[in-house]
Amino acid sequence: RRSVEKREEGGRAMDDEEGADAVPEGYVCLESSDGFEFLIHVECAMASAFLRTSLESGFMEAQTRRIPLPEVPARLLEVVCQYFYYSWKYKLHTGERPEFYIPPELAVELLMVSNFLDT
Repeated sequence: RRSVEKREEGGRAMDDEEGADAVPEGYVCLESSDGFEFLIHVECAMASAFLRTSLESGFMEAQTRRIPLPEVPARLLEVVCQYFYYSWKYKLHTGERPEFYIPPELAVELLMVSNFLDT
């Protein structure tokens, strides 16, 4: 597995002493189809109804806070995670939100992923 630290918005990579499969408290690990792991804050993941349901269920994903997304490659999951932080940041914002940039070459695929994640 390859870990990717969420650099811009405060995510973190796992430390060796936490164990290879341990997810830090307050975070969820999203696993892409090509083996990358994205650690994001649980509050940000709640922007997705699919992830919220997974985390609030009694299933293994809720206990381990690891959610495999076998149909979502890292190049798309990275943009999705950025959107989760964008959504969380502006959740209570009353003014006009700045535009969230979506690379045109990823637009159709991101639409399918957002539909799957119910974001």
